[in-house]
Amino acid sequence: GDDPDTVEEKMLIGYNNALNLIFDSYKYQELDLNFILYLHKKEWEVLNPGSINTVRVVTKCVDGKSDILFAAVRIGSGNSLVDNFHSGGVGVNVNIEKGILEGKAIDKKNRESDYTPTTKVKVDGFVIPYWKEIIKMTKEAAKVNDDVNVVGWDVAITENGPLIIEGNRGPGMDLIQVLLNRGVKPDLEAVKKEILSSKKYQEKRKKR
Repeated sequence: GDDPDTVEEKMLIGYNNALNLIFDSYKYQELDLNFILYLHKKEWEVLNPGSINTVRVVTKCVDGKSDILFAAVRIGSGNSLVDNFHSGGVGVNVNIEKGILEGKAIDKKNRESDYTPTTKVKVDGFVIPYWKEIIKMTKEAAKVNDDVNVVGWDVAITENGPLIIEGNRGPGMDLIQVLLNRGVKPDLEAVKKEILSSKKYQEKRKKR
């Protein structure tokens, strides 16, 4: 049988050929947005068709200004509908600037692999569909209540584009720390320092 490299190469060639045919066909016509959205969803599903494969984005918001602290992707295993790191899934770090998966897939037992557990797709360099939209969406959501300074957003990639499933106040950092291979206390201490020196915090202190 084909080894993962050969399988991945064939998949990428297939995607490129399909997309080239589509864009050639629609070159002089209005693009069918629903069809493009459908393709993006199918592209994401190759990581594991049986689970949602959520993008976890951790934001900070201080004085109405939001930014991204960390990002990771959770990928399910086998036929499990759950992609949770603690339920047999794996996590992969996200390069925030490039919007791609980076490094290896790692499970809760700290076992590493270059490939997804079920479909054997190479994770390093895999492009996340709608990354710019995901960044914009989560940064805007973080501004809704900047009394909550750090939130972990779970984002699904659907046929209609990215969708926020939930926001977690005080999100667990175990997945992020495993993927980064370091603690994140210095990052959170920096956010705390920023909060304590913020205009909003200083105004609250004056009112006491």
